[in-house]
Amino acid sequence: MSYSYGKWTKYLVMMENKTLVDYLPKTHLFSETAFWKHLNEYGSVVVKPSEGKQGYGVVQVSKCGVNQYEIHNKKNKMVLDSCILHEFLDKILQKNKLHIVQQRIPLATIEGNPFDIRVMVQRKEGAIEWEVTGKIVKVAEDGFFITNVVKELQMIEQAYEQSDIEGIDFAELMIEMDNISLVTAYELQEFYPDSKVFGLDMGITADGRLFIIEANLSPSIGMFKKVNDKTIYQRIKKFMEG
Repeated sequence: MSYSYGKWTKYLVMMENKTLVDYLPKTHLFSETAFWKHLNEYGSVVVKPSEGKQGYGVVQVSKCGVNQYEIHNKKNKMVLDSCILHEFLDKILQKNKLHIVQQRIPLATIEGNPFDIRVMVQRKEGAIEWEVTGKIVKVAEDGFFITNVVKELQMIEQAYEQSDIEGIDFAELMIEMDNISLVTAYELQEFYPDSKVFGLDMGITADGRLFIIEANLSPSIGMFKKVNDKTIYQRIKKFMEG
């Protein structure tokens, strides 16, 4: 495994920890064989560049009938047959960039819009211990299946109350999220020893199952300025300043 900031490398690092395995969506390097295997198993998959940022090039593909497949990119949707889909996949392969294919996570929603949670995990200069310093919910814009375009930022307590999550104890869910975030940070630290902060994008389903969507090595803290509780932003900034 080469030293890399890509999604595929970070996925392999996290998969080394047995605790994290069940929190990671099933992922494979993109190939037509891997694509069809995942699509047939899960019914819906996400294809994304390993080195991509801000949702660029991320596409969702879903089965929607006999020889019918829906492609969802940004707000755009189209239905293709398998022949046209093969041409679409060939274009991805011809880009000569590393891509991954991943099990689609059925994210919980707020008023029909999926959301995920940015969890900041930090340690101070010279410190060994990692701490969860903040969480913020990113609600996807209307028509988007990922949160690279944000409709709204919310505190997690507010989002939980407005979401379609049912039958889950909020306090227990937060404890589980914090624990998994810390385990992730300690595991990533083994491969990225100079890192002092990780921004984890966590997904949650309507029945309360957590997933680690992605780990960011240089996460922006700007979004934390935009919510009512500025104490979280100040706490994150203080850690970054050492």
